[in-house]
Amino acid sequence: MTRVAATGMNIESKEESARTFMKWMTDAKQTVTSSLITGYQPTRHSAINSQEMQDVFKKNRLFKIASDQMEFASPRLMELAYYEIGKILIQKFKKHS
Repeated sequence: MTRVAATGMNIESKEESARTFMKWMTDAKQTVTSSLITGYQPTRHSAINSQEMQDVFKKNRLFKIASDQMEFASPRLMELAYYEIGKILIQKFKKHS
């Protein structure tokens, strides 16, 4: 996890700094750059539809397929016991199938 600190600033300056950072971090161009560096999927439709990403998709068909599958993605529970719950559910489903 990355943490960013803004010490020695008043609340208004911190809030403005946070807004500026979030605007930059979620900008389509930055999202494309981040995707190219990390290999993670872009998080914005505008980034996915950009010419730069379209060129990447032409060169790497599997990256395009992964991107297309995001339409069908759903959030995952962020519960610490998620793994254990999943194991229990799989066992129960196997018993009843």
